[in-house]
Amino acid sequence: MKNNKIIIAAIVFIEMFAVSLIWGHYYTHEFNAIETEGLNLYSDSNDEINNINSKAILLEKGVYIVNLDYNSNSYDATSTMAAIDGSKSDIIVERNSLLPFQQHISYRVYIQNGGTFFLNNETSVNAELEVVNAGLDYSKTLSGFYFAGKMLLLLLLLDVCMVLFVYYKNGQIKKEHLILVSFIILTSLPLTVPYVLHGHDVRFHMFRIAGLAEGIRNGDFPVRLQPNWLNGYGAATGVTYPDLLLYPFAFLYLIGMPLYSSYKCYLLFINISTICVSYYAFLKIGKKETLALVCSFMYSFSMWRLIDLYTRAALGEYTALMFLPLIVLGLYEIYYTEKSISYAFIIGVTGIITSHPLTVLLVAEAIILFLILQYKKTLFISNICKMLKNGVILVLLNAGILLPLIDYYLNEGIGAGSVSTEASIQKHGIYFSQLFTHDYLIEGNSVIGGIAQEMPLTMGIACIVVIFVAVIIILTRKDLKNPILIRQLIFIDLIVTYMSTAYFPYEWLLKNSPVIYKIIAAIQFPWRYLNLATIITVVLFYLLAVEFESNIHYKNVLYSIVVGITLFQGIDYYSQELNEQTRYYSYLTDANMDTFGDVDNFALAGVDTELMQDSSIKLSDDDIEAEILDKRGTNYTIDLNNKTDNDQYIDLPVAGYRYYKTNDDKLTLKQGDNRCLRVMIPAEYDGVFAVKYTEPVLWRVAEIISLFTVICLFILGIMQRRLLRERKLC
Repeated sequence: MKNNKIIIAAIVFIEMFAVSLIWGHYYTHEFNAIETEGLNLYSDSNDEINNINSKAILLEKGVYIVNLDYNSNSYDATSTMAAIDGSKSDIIVERNSLLPFQQHISYRVYIQNGGTFFLNNETSVNAELEVVNAGLDYSKTLSGFYFAGKMLLLLLLLDVCMVLFVYYKNGQIKKEHLILVSFIILTSLPLTVPYVLHGHDVRFHMFRIAGLAEGIRNGDFPVRLQPNWLNGYGAATGVTYPDLLLYPFAFLYLIGMPLYSSYKCYLLFINISTICVSYYAFLKIGKKETLALVCSFMYSFSMWRLIDLYTRAALGEYTALMFLPLIVLGLYEIYYTEKSISYAFIIGVTGIITSHPLTVLLVAEAIILFLILQYKKTLFISNICKMLKNGVILVLLNAGILLPLIDYYLNEGIGAGSVSTEASIQKHGIYFSQLFTHDYLIEGNSVIGGIAQEMPLTMGIACIVVIFVAVIIILTRKDLKNPILIRQLIFIDLIVTYMSTAYFPYEWLLKNSPVIYKIIAAIQFPWRYLNLATIITVVLFYLLAVEFESNIHYKNVLYSIVVGITLFQGIDYYSQELNEQTRYYSYLTDANMDTFGDVDNFALAGVDTELMQDSSIKLSDDDIEAEILDKRGTNYTIDLNNKTDNDQYIDLPVAGYRYYKTNDDKLTLKQGDNRCLRVMIPAEYDGVFAVKYTEPVLWRVAEIISLFTVICLFILGIMQRRLLRERKLC
């Protein structure tokens, strides 16, 4: 064993040395930046397309940055780089849109093999395109990290295979661990294609990663405002849609990984984590490894989770799904063990708070219903104390996220318009027959008035089978070990499934109890209750398997049916998704970022986002001169001259969120037209000033409280483990 560790350590050292050499090679490469004159741009048009091309450019392997200043009057205008000989294997680049409401674009070009290339800018024959300035430069940092990173990932994969083989051969890895690896491979098969499959929200979440990277680049942490959204006006997605787990993947993009690859890495991370977390949770509950494996597979390969991953690309929701098994484990620890603090419950709830606030509402509804049904245990003083203690810890732990969210919800109206009090969400509910389907329209969406052209809306046939079996068992068998708990879970499962359908009386609630309706309808779509139905059904399956434990035949039949149906329906879904999905993305950067259709619930309430396509400074008088000298994220340097004898104002192309500050006491900030940031100017003011977004002290205090709570929980956890170890020794 010792020799194995020495050999592995030596191999890792050699690999790191090789990776550092690759990084050094690309980082020390010299390249003279080429400006407009050096590119020798010329017009090359025909009857269909207007082209503005560059001369042939000889480039070596590396990552290059193209900068373009332009004027365009068409959405058809694009810019890209291509190989002279037409080869696509030598270069990775996308065709970037030259949007008419912007005048600058910057994008990456990944040269895989040295050769001769040219810059191509084109638009339709009836449109106008002018390239004002163009530039091409080599990025040492991106090149070094990109090519060294590719080698590192390859070596890491080989190392994992090597470690698994060596340790399994020596009996140090159980077969269950290898089965978990096979689960990870199976759930991640759609990631093996060289692009990201189209999903409803995939662009939105890729742009979130890019926005985080931009904020980090400009020194913001945490990144509350995405500075490059809405044509540079900014959007507070970091406040209303917490993105704690996205930071590592934003960093990967920042140091050279293509944007779509960063998103795929996040998907892989979620698949690995969901499988391991669900296995751990069910193993801790019953100490039954085979059952924990089956539950992990049933959950991680469930239809609704796969739909969230690949059809909907609902990053917040599928991230929250990763934490639901921990909440199940946490409730078990609170109700059925002597633990006063459940780390599983705390981490699980914190996970969904930091990934998808709407799922918090769903989970809260299910937990409240569970507490009511379990009222005899709930009213134990010890359990009440446990819940209060865990609740206080959760509030302290998440203060840094909850306080900004509540602040902007109450004071800026962000997200407040996401719940309609005039139209019912019932029309988006599922029809009963859809729960049993296995043939879908992969490119469908949530439609109204039928199921034609609609996306898959089912938790999977395996889950339906489990519910039916549970109902039959509870009605026919009198010798069950946990009949009350099984009845309660069946009831909760049926309730949440019912709430996902078009038959639940949402319209009646809207008319007769609008307050309750507004709380429930905050989820926006009834089918989101399938998140709860899936995890509850898996827990129900776990309890059924325990009941069949003494009868090996029945237990094996149940395992085979659930695993077989889950596997078949999952593979069938993959086949349709991979073969029928005609849209896909391979965004290298956020250069194609048009976020105007993606921020309905994150922009300031009442804002007309179309007006933000104009990025000019609005002046209250023609005798005012104003220019943005520098913009770095949410930091602006502005030269301003008020030539009039009166107080005036300017409206900056900046969304007027609270907590923007200026360094000049003569100026005041407020919201102007379309809730843009307005600067109030005294008469005859002439000077240069700065505007900066600064978190309030209260937010910083909340973040410190959260950090302090993490440290305390970490120390407490170590102390508890030591105490437990000492007790075992005694």
